Amino acid sequence: MGEAIELHGLSFRYAEGSPWVVRDLDLAIRPGEFFVLLGPSGCGKTSVLNLIAGFERPTRGEVRVSGQPVAGPGADRAVIFQGDDSLYPWLTAAQNVEFPLKIRGMSRRERQGLVAEHLRLVGLVGHEGKYPHQLSGGMRQRVQIARALVVPETRILLMDEPFVSVDAQTRAVLQGELSDIWMRSRKAVLFITHDISEAVALGDRVGVMTSGPGASIREIVGVSLDRPRRRSTPRFGELYEHIWGLISGTVAADAGMGRGSTHA
Repeated sequence: MGEAIELHGLSFRYAEGSPWVVRDLDLAIRPGEFFVLLGPSGCGKTSVLNLIAGFERPTRGEVRVSGQPVAGPGADRAVIFQGDDSLYPWLTAAQNVEFPLKIRGMSRRERQGLVAEHLRLVGLVGHEGKYPHQLSGGMRQRVQIARALVVPETRILLMDEPFVSVDAQTRAVLQGELSDIWMRSRKAVLFITHDISEAVALGDRVGVMTSGPGASIREIVGVSLDRPRRRSTPRFGELYEHIWGLISGTVAADAGMGRGSTHA
């Protein structure tokens, strides 16, 4: 079986003569893997996600999904954003999840079955008829996840710091729920964060990026911890400290060189 996502010599900048956002980045993400891309602010994490999603085109190099070059957005990739602006406020939770199936022309009976299944998967049974403004921030993020998973063609979830706008307690709960949902769905996930604890709690592997401009991956750290993961275990702490050393060393070195940052 081939890789879910492959980046070969990926380099990107917004305009000719502008600083490189990422440069000569190589990465392979396996089918069904939960991969976390971690790095300091401004290192190009979101730009990498946008390139995989097909929202941007590489300046040099190549992005491949399931062995095929990425030429633009596709139903095989679903993006879950930081906020909940992508939810339609005039639609209920169930109708928001149903929407991508409706525009594909799926029958009403089939749509309803899939919507019920995926709302149950994300723990929103009993909230189907509520509108986004009637849901908590964590619930709105669960609606986004259900809507991404409900599309049969979706094989990859691209998640751009989806829990950054919720409080710390809700964030920890959502991390555990996302891990459970991922283990049941086994979609490949690329999860963007700058939170080391979140990265260790969620990832099979963590790709630690260097600072920008011209960022690349400094090291890929394997996370060999059973799920659910407890932050109080010695191994969790060891992984946290190792990654913190990589991040802090990169930031300190770049500060000493007077390097700035570009886009997040």
